[in-house]
Amino acid sequence: VVLHKSAPDRMASTAVASIISAGGGMPVVAWDAYDPASRRLTIAAVQFGGKVYSNAIITVAKVVSGGTTGFMGYAFAASSANSLVAQFDVGIKGQLSPLITPTVTIKNSNPLSIAADSTGRHAYVANANTGAIYQYHISAAGTLSPLNPVSIATEFTASYIVASPTGSYLYAATASSGIYEFNIGADGTLAPMSIPSLGGSGAINAVSMDPQGKFLFVSGIDAGTGTGIISVYPIGANGAAGIPTLVPTGMQGTAIAVDPTGTYAYQVNGDNVQEYVITEGNFSPGASAATPGNDAPWAASVDPSGKY
Repeated sequence: VVLHKSAPDRMASTAVASIISAGGGMPVVAWDAYDPASRRLTIAAVQFGGKVYSNAIITVAKVVSGGTTGFMGYAFAASSANSLVAQFDVGIKGQLSPLITPTVTIKNSNPLSIAADSTGRHAYVANANTGAIYQYHISAAGTLSPLNPVSIATEFTASYIVASPTGSYLYAATASSGIYEFNIGADGTLAPMSIPSLGGSGAINAVSMDPQGKFLFVSGIDAGTGTGIISVYPIGANGAAGIPTLVPTGMQGTAIAVDPTGTYAYQVNGDNVQEYVITEGNFSPGASAATPGNDAPWAASVDPSGKY
């Protein structure tokens, strides 16, 4: 649930989720009205975090029983084959459940990548057919609604995108060796930076960032040698990417995952998982430089604890 206070600000969904996770449910309160259509629960008073809020309106993201499950957040998945984005809520045990509106259709598109900004209020989808980046607001109930304008064009095909985890910036990698840089406005809309694009490695297949937002990692092909590389771009105070350092990898990767501490990175390339240690943006092979993959691995992710 997300608590909408009668005061001007709003309690963050993460704060409420932590209460649910720790206590198994919301505090028991006397509620005044519940509207199933909008899933809004009105109560005269409720206490959260030692504070009492009067005439609170609670948006119920998921109705559960017995206090054994709860709500932790939302997840979105882009489907290039079906030209849509699937919408899920995430239970406290990691289980996914489709929202009441399970999908958002993007007509005549090939969505390959999706990213959310650091506030968790906006999401972006890269359309590999046209190069456009679609912009959405994430509602309190987890559903996506288009911003105005609904999309922003890029000169070449922007297939892979990543948002800064600490700032209001978004980076889009094109399959034809370019990086686009955007500022994210307070309303979530994108605006090109003063230097909107810069060169990169050829045939880009993956883009990622460290958790501190200090470095941008781009997996591609060295145009001169034809071998796989990771381009490491330092990120300046204004969000602009600097001159990259090229890290040879032998084979081109299809995904890069970075652990929550920013100490380790994992690149999959269809045959194996390459492990790296990161020190101020410098990559060095890990203890097990390459671990055989199963069934042609294409994507990778690290859980928030950094253990898996």
